[in-house]
Amino acid sequence: MEQELQIAVKIIKMFEGCNLVAYPDPASDFYKALSANNLLRKWLKGEVGLSDIPKDLQKLSGAPWTIGWGETRGVKCGDVWTQEEADKRLEARVAEFLTSTIKTCTKLNGEPPERAAACTSLAYNIGKDAFAKSTVARKINEGSWHCAADAFLMWTKAGGVEMEGLVKRRNIEREIFMSRSM
Repeated sequence: MEQELQIAVKIIKMFEGCNLVAYPDPASDFYKALSANNLLRKWLKGEVGLSDIPKDLQKLSGAPWTIGWGETRGVKCGDVWTQEEADKRLEARVAEFLTSTIKTCTKLNGEPPERAAACTSLAYNIGKDAFAKSTVARKINEGSWHCAADAFLMWTKAGGVEMEGLVKRRNIEREIFMSRSM
């Protein structure tokens, strides 16, 4: 599974930015308030912290907080990581997602490593449960590889709105899923 893991990490790093300072969810009121007050860039660079933010904004929720390469588990406002910690945590989390993906889609065993890696990238982005219930997983388990590849393209929306970045990501994941090597 090492080859699948390294390919999955490479895919995820193409799309997930790495922030070493915890930041609020982009859909949160706190994130929107930081942006509206021209404080977001300073926050992301660690130039301002909670104590530097107006009191009325400090009460707003930023959940879920994110750090590193898209990590949300156990993250809270004020967390700061090193690059080494971010990279190690990413690899550990991707390994968890890879294991889950292969358990969900047993037909991936024996297939080119790119297939499991592309599915792991999708699962990392949408969540293990959503992946397990997805048409991608169902079609893989049916052995319908082309239909599974096309089903990646069903995951291009956030909050009901098609996102350009997700369209690009899904097309690349689909392409990798159907390739024999990266």
